[in-house]
Amino acid sequence: MNKFTVSFFAAALMLGAAPALAADLPTGVVAAPPPPASTSNTIGFEFDPEFAAIASGSTAQGSLADWYAKGTFSHSFGNGFSAALAAQDTFKTNGLSQYYFEGSAAYKASLTKEFSVTITGLLGYTTGNTGYVGGLASSSTDNNDSYLYYAISGAADWKLDSHWTWNIINARYRNAFDRTWLTPKVTTGVTYNIDATNAVYATIGYSWKDNGNGKGLLGDKIVFGAGYKYSF
Repeated sequence: MNKFTVSFFAAALMLGAAPALAADLPTGVVAAPPPPASTSNTIGFEFDPEFAAIASGSTAQGSLADWYAKGTFSHSFGNGFSAALAAQDTFKTNGLSQYYFEGSAAYKASLTKEFSVTITGLLGYTTGNTGYVGGLASSSTDNNDSYLYYAISGAADWKLDSHWTWNIINARYRNAFDRTWLTPKVTTGVTYNIDATNAVYATIGYSWKDNGNGKGLLGDKIVFGAGYKYSF
């Protein structure tokens, strides 16, 4: 076999192998990573001390009235609709507790990419040291009527960037079905989204109360809150 024949066969082998080698080489186009899975469930926990908004009886203005711990589980159905369950234990300065159990439904409308409003309706049940006996407000420690209540609230939020959200306002109207327990409240605060699943937040609020004692709607509590949320 002469040199020409050897060269010819070598060239043929190289040409035959070229397509296979090209198939094994990277093309330079990297596939985009899949989008992160959307979260539909959130659990949260918050801690809130409450201070007397005005002086009342032996309670001085600005003194600690109580503090509460609250746990929440919520589920998003998509298209802005969600539902939640919550349980709260309020520890009072007299050593007794009042308990709250709530179920709610909400609709969130994103008016722009950054700004949204949320409307929430709620039904609840409270028991323990509620402050009522026989349907009437009482200052005794044996005021343990249990009763059902309802609430409606409106909230507005502004997403400042990928981490920070200004919870501009949350305004609540709340009352009982079978007694006067008018307890409106307004809050504002901020939320910091650590990542796609973890967030912390802080709030400050002011509440009023009319318990049917004839004094009407009076300042009740100044509330500071802090909480954590985990979405999955």
